[in-house]
Amino acid sequence: MKKSFIKKIVAYCSPLLLFILLGSSYYGGTHTDSGTGRKGFALKVPVSFNKTHFIVGLSATPVQHRDEAINQAGYETVQEDDGVLCNKAYFSPDDDLQQKLIDLINSEQEEISLAIYAFTNKKIADALMAAHQRGVRIEIVVDPGFLSDRYTKIGLLHEHGIIVYMYNPQQSPTARKKSMSNIMHNKFVLFKKNLDNQTMVWTGSFNFTNSAHLSNQENVVVLNYPSIVRRYEHQFRELKKRAMLYQPH
Repeated sequence: MKKSFIKKIVAYCSPLLLFILLGSSYYGGTHTDSGTGRKGFALKVPVSFNKTHFIVGLSATPVQHRDEAINQAGYETVQEDDGVLCNKAYFSPDDDLQQKLIDLINSEQEEISLAIYAFTNKKIADALMAAHQRGVRIEIVVDPGFLSDRYTKIGLLHEHGIIVYMYNPQQSPTARKKSMSNIMHNKFVLFKKNLDNQTMVWTGSFNFTNSAHLSNQENVVVLNYPSIVRRYEHQFRELKKRAMLYQPH
């Protein structure tokens, strides 16, 4: 009778006891409640717990994944696909950003929208003009301050029929703040139907200049997250509202 009772106690209590021992010896730590300042015991359980660890009496159902929790909180998750040029990060001069951008321009089937501050790179300009010739709609928003640069390619693009908008600081929400800088300093490109028919955005610090391509330390990310792409599309429309059609001097 006594032995049977002890076996039952061990059977019911061993999972809890083992869990506490594991927590205190390997996963354990202290936790301070930021609201009350009280200290207590906290378990630091690895992501693989309940996958590579097994405790009698503990359910084998996987704990909710972080991505699922984020999705329930209203955020968007996108699976990475290494076979597609999306959701990638690049750096110059290490990754030849000029050629990566030209490849995307050459792959576009419908529409390209650019907001760019400095544009002196002839090869990128040639790729855009070739895209325009094959029927791709191209719109560019530029800053007026860089139009006086002797090497700018904006006039050349305009001459070949590409739609160019010149940012007007007076149309900006910060127009009344005379003491503040007010330039169109964006450097992003929207592609409407590109690799695998995807809409995507190219964005980062990379100006379309030879120095950015050959020597500057620059960065770019290429993303196809729908919610992020939509934000850039909305901002491009806002930039056009704050701009006027380019008129060469």
